[in-house]
Amino acid sequence: MIQQLSSKTAIWLTDQGGTSEDIKRVAAMFDYVFTQNAAYIPFYQFESGIKHISHLPFAADSYEYYPKPVEEDYKANLLILGDADPRYDDFINKLDHLINGKRIFVLGKGWEPYGHVIQLSANANLLNYMNGAEIIINWNEPIRYMFECAACGGFQITKDHPSVYSFMKPDEDIVVFHSTDDLLDILISTRIDCSNTKST
Repeated sequence: MIQQLSSKTAIWLTDQGGTSEDIKRVAAMFDYVFTQNAAYIPFYQFESGIKHISHLPFAADSYEYYPKPVEEDYKANLLILGDADPRYDDFINKLDHLINGKRIFVLGKGWEPYGHVIQLSANANLLNYMNGAEIIINWNEPIRYMFECAACGGFQITKDHPSVYSFMKPDEDIVVFHSTDDLLDILISTRIDCSNTKST
């Protein structure tokens, strides 16, 4: 029915968490396709022959993400968004010394071996934790969390990603890191081991 329509059609995919052959087949029925992840453009374009494919992530819902004061239970020196990665072992272990025993919240998979961090549940109220963190590190899904952190007014450091530059100005709207050594230098320069007050 979609392909028989005389007017142009478009679909805005909710594929931030992943794509599939089924999604690709549905997308191929439309004239214009918008994806949440720029990395999926070749998958849709070259394997399905979709001519008009663009990266257009969802904005943060201002009813769910906004600046607000929070209780002490939600406050931390550092909030890390993303899965633990063996490549970051050295950096993660250095955090305990860098933060000097203060609070680190993490949201993601694989954090169980790291005893000096507090793992949040998958259904944690991110609005409160984002507002309670001095610094937010985003290293797995920069676009989704980037908008949500910004909507809360948080100070965030994001892993370098081509999509970042389409929506934010590094060193003005957001801080970008390129390696774990770079990230450590940024954290040291922000004096993260100071008193537990939200950065501005």
